[in-house]
Amino acid sequence: MRGADGKDRVLLDPNTWPTKDNPSLHGWHPSPDGTKLAYSLALHSADAATIHVLDVATAQEAARDAISEDSTGATWAADSKGFYYSFIPMDVPAAVRPGAQEIRFHRLGEDAAKDTLVRGKTGDPSLEMDFDASRDGHWLTVSVWSGEVSTAVYFRDLRARGAAATAWTTLCKYDHARISAFAYKDRFYLVTTDGAPNSRVMVVDPAHPEYEHWKEIVPERKDARLEDLSIVGGKLVLKYVKDAISRLEVHGLDGALVREIPLPDLGTASLPPFAPDDDEASFGGLLMGAALTQRPDLFRVVLCGAPLLDMIRFPLVGWGGGWTAEYGNPTKEDDFRPLLAYSPLHHVQSGVRYPSLLLMSPANDDRVDPMHARKFVAEVQAASTGGPALLRIERDSGHMGADSQKSEAGYYGDAYAFALAEIGAVGGSMNAK
Repeated sequence: MRGADGKDRVLLDPNTWPTKDNPSLHGWHPSPDGTKLAYSLALHSADAATIHVLDVATAQEAARDAISEDSTGATWAADSKGFYYSFIPMDVPAAVRPGAQEIRFHRLGEDAAKDTLVRGKTGDPSLEMDFDASRDGHWLTVSVWSGEVSTAVYFRDLRARGAAATAWTTLCKYDHARISAFAYKDRFYLVTTDGAPNSRVMVVDPAHPEYEHWKEIVPERKDARLEDLSIVGGKLVLKYVKDAISRLEVHGLDGALVREIPLPDLGTASLPPFAPDDDEASFGGLLMGAALTQRPDLFRVVLCGAPLLDMIRFPLVGWGGGWTAEYGNPTKEDDFRPLLAYSPLHHVQSGVRYPSLLLMSPANDDRVDPMHARKFVAEVQAASTGGPALLRIERDSGHMGADSQKSEAGYYGDAYAFALAEIGAVGGSMNAK
């Protein structure tokens, strides 16, 4: 951090933490007045983390303000006297964790065990909650998600007193679109796919939240997809993607275009076929598995990281119970048949010459259980007449990978080494076997 004297000093350095249990930093959130820093610490790079609070002046941790259960997303109140956070008891099984999520408020210096419950758990593992507090301290918004779809957005006036102080107002409830809400100067700015597959921007007066009062200020573009919105300096900054290239535009609060922000023409989705990129991991791992089983003749090497591969049993492990809205529910016949039709694990056939395969799975993956990778590599090893099928387990690593530079270098080093060896690269050139 940089102090008032203009000099830099280290406030928090994960590189100096003890190596036991492989602790990692999962996010940090300075208070609005700059006197405190809330940060999330995870062990073994797992998704589950705990919130801790540092005094910026002394760099000392306030033990009373530590949240011992799974706690993330510290969002400070405008007065810097406390923060909202996501809370899940540590002993809840991974498959039902999203449904056990609560939103709580911690006031600095008070017993964290007595933190205020702001919004209770949904009890539905297919639902997750996201939340935000406006910088002016006026509004708290909660969005409920099911896969890629918003099922509801609620808001609360933080200035209210009495019974109104705990009341929630429904902004929207539906199951067919995605919506993100941003509060600014007593208005909600919404990015939504409702009636606009590429997204558009609406503005809503909290005093009249009914849909008929919503006003479109930035219409949908047919040639580009609106991916994000930020409010900076009283302006709307919109991020579009067109032809696989990101573009930024600045708009007024009325939606009128102010100017474009020039960016280099980078970011096109053109990768070498062996590149160990994020596209080969997580849900992208499902794509890799489908490509390998459906058209093994097209590929020489497949790299597949933290993959989802058993589309029949996925709701039973990890966070899979929350993905049925997106992929379908295999316990329902109408969903079971299309899921089985492409489930990579169930389409490995004996005697087929499959490409060389390197499966890379984190040992502590809370989201996509390592069973997907283990079962799939065993099936390919038993069935394939092609190249090797290997499983690489990353110790002390969660779904997003290990945090240390050494572990990251090892991950990419092994991936590149395997791919280059299997395609017969010599001296930097690639000579197919």
